[in-house]
Amino acid sequence: MLSSSGGVHLATAQLLQEFWDRDDLPPISWRVGVWPDLDSASVALPQLVVTLGIDAYQQGVERSLSRQVWQGVPVLAALLPQAQFPASAARGSWRAAAVLLDQPPERIAQLLRLVLPLHLRIGVLFGPDSASLRPALARALATRGLKLVAQTVTDEAGDLYSALRAVLDEADLLLALPDRQVFQSANMHNILLASYRQRVPVISYSAAHVRAGALLSL
Repeated sequence: MLSSSGGVHLATAQLLQEFWDRDDLPPISWRVGVWPDLDSASVALPQLVVTLGIDAYQQGVERSLSRQVWQGVPVLAALLPQAQFPASAARGSWRAAAVLLDQPPERIAQLLRLVLPLHLRIGVLFGPDSASLRPALARALATRGLKLVAQTVTDEAGDLYSALRAVLDEADLLLALPDRQVFQSANMHNILLASYRQRVPVISYSAAHVRAGALLSL
């Protein structure tokens, strides 16, 4: 199940099929699409669902809550941040495991040291989904001689851009972490544009952000 009918979600599904065939594994009957596609087809319940992205996973949670028959179908969630799994409403009602999108703080710090060794002040905008990562990230950065320049984003109007300006004024680079409130698609254009104007490179977790103007992603 895809979060959207194209882009990285469809590309991931196609690669999964290619790798499966390449490794000569037992044949699988694949159905690739979005949740409404399954509603429009009179087929038996799948034996396994792989959700790609946040929307596909959340729609699956809603389905399991409204239709008891779906609670018995195992689910593997991928392209999903830690903060989204498991959805609180799904605990105990859905057989789900996940391959998480988040990278360990130590790996992030190592990447920053390798690719931008002279950029020592690491700017981060923390929101509700990423706030719990702050202590571990600060320790990982400090271990490699890097300093965390952090701001917390609330849901108040204008708070994101005041926090962004404060970080860009002090940081050598901006590190984007998976967080719905901060790095949602509606915000990314302005975040990247503001960073570009300040000559602050952006390191992200998303290939889509690189296509939009970030320097690189992990």
